[in-house]
Amino acid sequence: MMLAILLISCNDEDDYDGLSPAELSGTYSNKLSAPANGDSLILSYNGNTFIGKDVEFKTDDGKTALLILKYVLPHDTETAIPGISLTAGSGSYSFSGGVTTSTGTAFHYLGSIQTGKLILELSDITIPENRLTMNGTWYVAHENASYYNVDNGSMQTMIGMLYNLVGGKLVSNLISSLLDGLTFQADGNIIARYAPLPDSVRIGSLIGNYVKHPANDWNASPPNLANYQVNDNTS
Repeated sequence: MMLAILLISCNDEDDYDGLSPAELSGTYSNKLSAPANGDSLILSYNGNTFIGKDVEFKTDDGKTALLILKYVLPHDTETAIPGISLTAGSGSYSFSGGVTTSTGTAFHYLGSIQTGKLILELSDITIPENRLTMNGTWYVAHENASYYNVDNGSMQTMIGMLYNLVGGKLVSNLISSLLDGLTFQADGNIIARYAPLPDSVRIGSLIGNYVKHPANDWNASPPNLANYQVNDNTS
């Protein structure tokens, strides 16, 4: 009688649905300056595409992960989200959850990862309540380059220092010609209501007057172009 013994070597990575932690762990980017992996990250911020960012993904066992958002939230250089549970799929892992950071920003996240690609959606983002957000939209009081808040009727000279230092009607009229208002959103975005200068207008001519745009000339700037943070909400 001949007894054949078959020895099978089991690799721990066989439990990873074909994806080992070594394949997944790394930095994913959608920066134009990183062509080598510039399309490895698909990131959205409250439903809008967010480019120019890095997100680091780390997992040791294919069951839990650590996400590190780099310069994604308005107030943080890095935002670490540890202990994320991973759900195995066909050639990928998915994950979701919610978090409030140490600085008070709350958001939900939903994502999936596969070899060479991280998809991450951030939603329901709210930064800590502050006076800029509570006051809503601030409108330019044309001809004096101050901001007028229609919600409470108060005049706030947000660029008064710049106006006084530079002086003259040129700065005032240039601002009034380009900007109609700013909205400070609860997710940290700044939305500007703006209009371009007509081709026929020269900067020097704005010393005498500003461009009076018709209502349909004003446009809203896209989200994720500019954001803000409030370090002192007492004044």
